[in-house]
Amino acid sequence: MQEELQALGTREVEFTQQRGELEARMVGLRGGKVETAERQTEIEVSLASGKNALRRADTEVDALREKLAVTRSRLSSLNEIHER
Repeated sequence: MQEELQALGTREVEFTQQRGELEARMVGLRGGKVETAERQTEIEVSLASGKNALRRADTEVDALREKLAVTRSRLSSLNEIHER
């Protein structure tokens, strides 16, 4: 009987230690979850910023293409006039 009580006491200590370790892991995992959520938010903001920059660049490229087309057309017209 005494041995059983001693064994149960030992197991109780082991379980208490294990509980402490599990609680510490849980705190760490919660902290990691918060960090992951913060990083995801940063990435989403960066992605949105990149998409906006890409849209602006595409708009600028389109405008420059139109300007180039007009300039080429003028050059072509001037060359035709010059050849006459």
